[in-house]
Amino acid sequence: MFVLIGSGPGIGLATATLFALKHSSQIVLISRNNERLQQDRQALLKTAAQEKHHGEVQVKTFAVDIADSQALAKVLLDVQKLGRLEVVLFNAARVQPSTLLETPMEVLEQDFKVSGFDPARPICPREHLTTVRSEGASPTPALPKLTHLHVRT
Repeated sequence: MFVLIGSGPGIGLATATLFALKHSSQIVLISRNNERLQQDRQALLKTAAQEKHHGEVQVKTFAVDIADSQALAKVLLDVQKLGRLEVVLFNAARVQPSTLLETPMEVLEQDFKVSGFDPARPICPREHLTTVRSEGASPTPALPKLTHLHVRT
């Protein structure tokens, strides 16, 4: 199962679509915007049908604000019940313009709640995680914020 945390246009949806077509027929999309989730789901299923994967790809959606760690933990536990976890892609971000040294503390705190979360923690034991960088897998990340997690099976 491929899990995308932070579904939306661009890299996230493109990666989920690629995994649906090449690697995993079970896709989970997570985002705070339910309307966006449904659009992403339909776009992914449409592409799968055009590529002759119609009926093979299953897409589940969960609307949750990842800044709410308790709500996200519950969703991730529900996701875990759907099947074998293969990949978790953390693609969530709050992107908004701000002026240097003038950004209100509440905005910074919200940004840290979104980007500072370890999404795999509630569903992946540490012994099953490895980081993946552009040059390959490593048991320890050089720059933890610039790496991705990969589940070893």
